[in-house]
Order: sequence, then structure tokens, then C-alpha cells
Amino acid sequence: MAPPNHSERIESLEDQVRSLLTALNARNTQEPFNDSASARQGFRSKEPEAFTGERGHLEPFLAQVNVFLRLNPGHFINDSNQILWFSTLLHGVAHQWFYPHCSAVNPPAWLADYSLFVNQLHIVFGDPDCIATAKQEIEVLSQATSVANYLTQFRWLQMTLNWDEDAMAWFFYRGLKENVKDDLSRSGKPTNLEALIQRSLEIDNRIAKWIAEKRRIITRLANPTLMPVSNPPIAPTVAHPSSPSALRIPLTTAGKLDPDEYKRRQAENLCIYSTQARTAKHRLTAFAPVDSQPPGNQYLSTSLCFLSHPSLPMHYVMIDSGATTNFIDSRFATLHSLPLTSKPLAETLLLADGKTQVINSKVVQLSCLVAELFPSDITFQVTDLDLCPIILGLPWLKGANPNIDWQSGNTTTQSPPLTPLQRAPSQLSSTSPPASLDIDVIDAIAFNKSLQLDCITWGTLYPSAIQSQHLLATTTTSSVATTALAYDTGLSDIIPPEYHQYLDVFSRVEADKLLPHRTYNHHIPLEEGKSPPFGPIYSLSEHELKTLWEYLEENLAKGFISPSDSPAASPILFVKKKDGSLRLCVDYRGLNRITIRNSYPLPLIDELLDRLHEARFFTCINLRGAYNLLRIAKGDEWKTAFHTRYGLFQYNVMPFGLTNAPASFQHLMNDTFKDMLDRSLIIYLDDLLIYSSTLKQHQGHVSAVLARLRQAGLYAKAEKCQFSTSQTEFLGFVVSDQGVSMDPSKTEVITNWPVPKSVHDVQVFLGFCNFYRKFIPQYSRTAYPLTQLLRKEAQSPPFAWNNEAQHAFEQCQGSRA
Repeated sequence: MAPPNHSERIESLEDQVRSLLTALNARNTQEPFNDSASARQGFRSKEPEAFTGERGHLEPFLAQVNVFLRLNPGHFINDSNQILWFSTLLHGVAHQWFYPHCSAVNPPAWLADYSLFVNQLHIVFGDPDCIATAKQEIEVLSQATSVANYLTQFRWLQMTLNWDEDAMAWFFYRGLKENVKDDLSRSGKPTNLEALIQRSLEIDNRIAKWIAEKRRIITRLANPTLMPVSNPPIAPTVAHPSSPSALRIPLTTAGKLDPDEYKRRQAENLCIYSTQARTAKHRLTAFAPVDSQPPGNQYLSTSLCFLSHPSLPMHYVMIDSGATTNFIDSRFATLHSLPLTSKPLAETLLLADGKTQVINSKVVQLSCLVAELFPSDITFQVTDLDLCPIILGLPWLKGANPNIDWQSGNTTTQSPPLTPLQRAPSQLSSTSPPASLDIDVIDAIAFNKSLQLDCITWGTLYPSAIQSQHLLATTTTSSVATTALAYDTGLSDIIPPEYHQYLDVFSRVEADKLLPHRTYNHHIPLEEGKSPPFGPIYSLSEHELKTLWEYLEENLAKGFISPSDSPAASPILFVKKKDGSLRLCVDYRGLNRITIRNSYPLPLIDELLDRLHEARFFTCINLRGAYNLLRIAKGDEWKTAFHTRYGLFQYNVMPFGLTNAPASFQHLMNDTFKDMLDRSLIIYLDDLLIYSSTLKQHQGHVSAVLARLRQAGLYAKAEKCQFSTSQTEFLGFVVSDQGVSMDPSKTEVITNWPVPKSVHDVQVFLGFCNFYRKFIPQYSRTAYPLTQLLRKEAQSPPFAWNNEAQHAFEQCQGSRA
């Protein structure tokens, strides 16, 4: 008998599949054959989704299949039938792989053994090294949305890796959002993985609930519900702002008024919502909740920083002279894990409308800095506040006694009160100067710091010195000059008087101090199995060696670098600055090649400049030290090692040249100023541009930025700053109240640019043009003849510079000019 041909085998296989499906359908309508199936009589589980052969989707697909098989035991007589059913779920590439094996004369053994079949699927469509892939994924895994979504991805990798609990707990914590980490740190981070996961879920749910509640409040205030027409008009009533029911204003209306009735009420000064005369109490303003943005002029407010909780951002709070105590919202306190203390008895509040309300017996005491002028310990009564999370009442007003301008809403003071630590002793140990003196003239801020350090034993304040804000101080223990240098002399001449309270933000010495480790440490994750290279030592000239020695001496003294025994080492070289001096550069190309990239984005310059269209006043601030203000993460310092003829050293602060350095620094800046970005401030790495439409508003914006720099431990370079100007240079552009234009020096460079004589010359010219392409009308069309010269077929010698290219070159020059 002749063997069946190919088409006959296909028909036979299709008949078998049809018979199998018919038998399965018939079985579903019959009495189940065992007790477990009988318990599920009438239940029909959904079949798994189809598998198309895409690598990386096999494991989730097999998990669905296993669940289906466990819910439907006894459906298949043998492994062959189970595999045939399985084949109905294979589509696309997977089906194309499976089908030829079924029609083969000698089918493979795995077509009759389900476990062998699954192993074959792993060989063909599985990850060839799932452990390495999971390791790489968990290195970069981070919480993007909710903790629940993050946990789903984490659990899958945990199942693949099967690492011990301590390692998985470390990776889980590392990938959480910073606000969840902060809450865990304040409340005590669990060491057990499951407890850590549970606590993180609770914190994330609490934050989500708080955000949703704020949105509901905003929606309710933006869309007030009006009473039906049949209800009699009720005069608006106002609860006291400090009360828990503050500003819940019932508004009523008698429906839409006809035009004649509307004009009559306007003419007779009647309220359009009732028949009463319009009075001051009808002119009501609804307030939106605030926690990171300053309110308008609806009520008197000021800023508040939490000295006892420095990780919390600055908040804007309400000042209320009618409130008999200070209040804080209970949900705000819970969200930020503030330490609450119970009082023995509940208290009753008297509201502005004469009603009373019983509040809970919780209080919290916090060390705060109010209006950046008044440091004090404030006790808050915990209650439910709908609109403002914090209210400063009469107790704070009595203690701080601020000067309030009720027209402008500004809060000021003649001199900030000193804490006991800062106060000078009531009596001096000596009424005359010591015999041996070290005399230095210092400013008031440095003098105050010296008092705290107990290094001043005798001092005299001269009236003439008050005007220049300097004190003459003497010491026999240590020179005050060290302290005075922290607030560089001459700063008061550079910085406008309205910002003199922030002179320490421009301190060169403070910027040269080694900062402690914090949230934004720079990490250097390496690719799996890779190690930083050990590079050569480049030869240096005598002048370069002298500069190197000075660099090492200076930075070892600061603590920015330290001696190292690292197995890695990168070479160094020097490049010339514009002024002719030398800058040390470490060649980190070998390290950068094996570093996992940080995908944190840098802002687009064009988008930044688009925010300035209504601005009239500008202040440009350049940070001092910039990258050196970030620490290298503990355990990663050895990767930054560089070697010289004087030894091997490693960085404790983030140096220039690392591949992820810009992303780390931009992340720090964006998080530090997140509530100001695109409102009054744009930032590109260490360049800050503050913009405003009025001078008064601008001074407030600049003060807020300087205060935030101080709070974050960032320092500015006074000699590179410009204050309250109508025109400044920013990122190579000239920004003014007339708009954005090219830097004239760059225009001159373009105008005098020589005609390109090679493909490389064209590339350089187009690279420069591309940066300023927004100033060239129809840039793509204009530069097209030049870009054509970069095509492969046009690069073969000789270089052909034609009339079209010359015309395009001149058009680009003319547009820029």
C-alpha cells in the first residue's frame, strides 16, 4: 500500500482535530465523571489568549494555560489530545512552527508527551537566559505609577530570580518613589519583605486617597451646587476660616432672571440671588486648597518650611488673627507621618456663626520656619480642614509679632528673633579686650555663626559698621576669618540689597564643603558581568603636573576626592579654558560604555524658551560647583577612580564626564523646584532663569528661588548672576522683554564663516545652524542642498561644492545676520 501523500496527511489531521473538538463539546454537556468536576458543574472557564510566538510572552501564556488545565481536569484523554488542543491556541509564527511537525512522516516524540512539548516551546520561544534578563530588568525597575502596578512587575521577576528575601527587599525599596521612601523612613522601614510591601501599599493608597480628596474639593468649589427654584432664598453664611467647616458657603438662586428683573436689581443695588441689598458679605470668594502653590489675594498667607522634617516641601499657610489656636489638617498630618500626641480631653471650637464643634484631642509640635524669617516651635491642634492644610492663629501671631501690610499682604520683621542657641551671653567674661588679639572685620551672618561656635570672646559694634552690615570682632581661640570667608567679602556689592538675607547662598566656601549623602546620590549601575577598565597614564607637561598637584591638594582638603585602592582606574588629561588656564578631565569613556543609561530626560531648549513670551523681568542664576553638589552613592565611589603619577584617587562627589551625570543633576533640580517650573522658573542643568511680568512679583519669585536653594544646600555663583534685568543671555540665546533672539557674537561668527571645503566642514556648519534653526525661515528647505552633500554617494572624492550649495550657504548666513 502506497504511503499517504502530503494533502492526505493534512486532511487526516484536520479530521482528528474536528473529532477532538466534537468530543470535547459533547463532554461539556454530559455528567462530569468525578467529584471535583461535579463540584464545578455549570462552570466554564475562559480559554487562554492565543500565543503568537513573541519572545518574552511565553511564560505568561503558559501560566494562563496551566490555570485553565487545573480548572478543567479530565478534559483530555491523553497527552496527544491535550497537545492538539494546545495547538489551537498557537497563532502566527508559533502556528507556522508547530504545523509542519504534525504533518511529518515521523513526528517528533514531544507531540505525544506534554512535558516534552512544553520544554520544546521553551527552547524555541523562551528566553535563552531568563535569569540574566530578569537581573537586568530588576536593576532598572522602578515605580512609575502605583505601588500595586510596581509590585506586579516585581513579583514576576522575583519568581524568576528566586533570590533570598533580604536581596529582594533591597531591590523593592530601591525602586519605590521618593515620597513613599520618605514615609517609610519616618515611620520605620520594615526589614521583612512582605511587611515592607504591605506598608508601601498602605502609604501609596493613603497618598492616592489624599490626592483624590483634594481633587474632589477643587471640583466642588469650581462647580458649586445651586439650590432648586422652589426653595426660598437664604442669605450666604460664612464659617470662620479657622474652623473645620470653614468657607462652606451655601449659595441659592431663584432661577435665571429675565433681563428686566436683572437690570432692576442692578439699579437698586440688590443681590441678583436674593431680594436683599448687596452688602460686603455678598462679595464672597471661594478658596482652593493649597500645599505647594502660593494663593492669590483671597486671604493672608505666607510660606512655612518644616525644620524638623526637611524632606517635606515648603507649604503656603493661612494667617488668621481670629483663630484662638494653630490648626493642621488631620489628613495632611497622616499623609506626612507627623508625630501626633494625644490630649486627655477633647476640645470644643466656637465657630464664626455661633455654632460649636467638638474636635479630636490630637496635637503635634513642629519646628518651623515661617515666611523664611521666624524660626519657632509651633504646637498645632489636629482637625479636619477642607481648604487649607495649615492655619497660623493668634498664638503664633503673639509670639512672632510680625509686621503685616494689610493692603499688599506682605509679612515682614525688623529683625528675626534668635533662638536660645544663637543668643549672646547676658554678661561678657571681660569688659575689655584681651591682651593679644586677632582682629577681623566680618559681616553680621558670619558673626552670628561665630557666636554659635563660641569662638568670639570679645566684640565691639561700631555705628559706622551697621551701615555696611559688618562687625568688628576679636577672638583668642580661633580666627573668625575662617567663618567670615564662608560669606565672601564683596558679595553685598554684587547682590542687590533686597536679597542680602540670602548672601550665604552665594558663598564660595560653603559650596566647597562636602555635603552629606542624601536622596539624590549619583548611582553608577553597570551592565551584568562588566567591570570598569584599568586605563593607561597619559604623559603630562611640567605645567600640567603642577596644576594636577594643586588640584589634588585642594580637592583632598575639601573631601571631594580621597585615596583609593580600586581595581579600576581611568586616565586623566587637561584641556584649556577660555582664559588660558587648565581644567582637569577624567577620561571616563571606558566606564561609560558599560554603564546602564539613566533615561531621565533633559528639557528641550526650544520648549523652555517658549515659556517666556509674557515675561518682562529676568534674573539669571548659575550654580557654583554644580555637579560637585551631588555625592556619589555609597559603594560606587571605587568606580570613579583615576590614576596619576602621584597615586590613585576616587571621587566622593559627582565629577564631570560620567554618562548619567546630567540626568542625575536635572532630576535633583526638577524635584527641588517642581512647584515653580514653567510658572516663574525654567532650568537647564545648573542654569536657572527666573521670569516675571512685574518687578514686585519678580522680587518675590527670586526670593523664593534663593530660599529653596538654601534649603536644598545648593549655592550660586554671584559673579555670573544677573538680577532683575530686562535682557539677559541664557543657553546661548538673548532673552528680553521683546522676545528671544540670537546672541550677536554668534551672529558675527556665522556671517564670517568661511566657505566649506570638505564634508566635515559642512557637518560643522550645519551642526551650528541646527541649534539656531528656529531663526531661519523654512530651515529644512533652505539647507536641503547642503544636507545633500552629506549623502554617501556625494561624499566620494572630489568634494563637489556647487552653485546650489553656495546659494543655500549664503541664505543661512543672511537669515542669521
